[in-house]
Amino acid sequence: MTVVKKIQKQPPKKGILTGQEGSAIVLAILVLAVVTILGVTSVNLTNTELSIVRNEQIYQKNFYHAESGNTNEGYRVGHSSKPWYLISNPSIFNQLLYPDASNYDPGSDISIAGTFPSDIDEKNPRTWPHENLLGDTTDDENDYAYLVMYLHFGNPPKGYDASFFTGYKFRINSRHEVDIETGGTKVGVKMTGF
Repeated sequence: MTVVKKIQKQPPKKGILTGQEGSAIVLAILVLAVVTILGVTSVNLTNTELSIVRNEQIYQKNFYHAESGNTNEGYRVGHSSKPWYLISNPSIFNQLLYPDASNYDPGSDISIAGTFPSDIDEKNPRTWPHENLLGDTTDDENDYAYLVMYLHFGNPPKGYDASFFTGYKFRINSRHEVDIETGGTKVGVKMTGF
């Protein structure tokens, strides 16, 4: 009789790289890591964009305050609603036009170093006269600094008789954290004798 020897099969050896047990967990952890990185990046990007929008709103507010102040002073130059914008001698060019001490800072809410008006510095808006858009002297939220300069006279714009009218040229600077500079010509009766 023949004896058959039965060989038993050995189970395969299991190592780290063999088999698939645990691969789903590793894959899930990798996917969660990628999603977490994307989420953190999105939150950081959103915060940056919100800061940009906030800063833009602040800039726009300051720009509109300065522009409104510039418009106010331009209107006052043209209609002489403020006595300090009257020019007694137009032949003196590059005249700074500024209010008296009582109108220099109506709300008394800025500290002015030096002596008014001799220490007005064209390059330093802190020394310029101040005004409030709403005429409110209780706060400085709507305050702006301004500087008006009469530059010179010349021919009036087209359509005006140059024998009777003159173009008086002005420059107006205003500031509320943002600087605005405009210039223009106001038409007036020609003054003789200067």
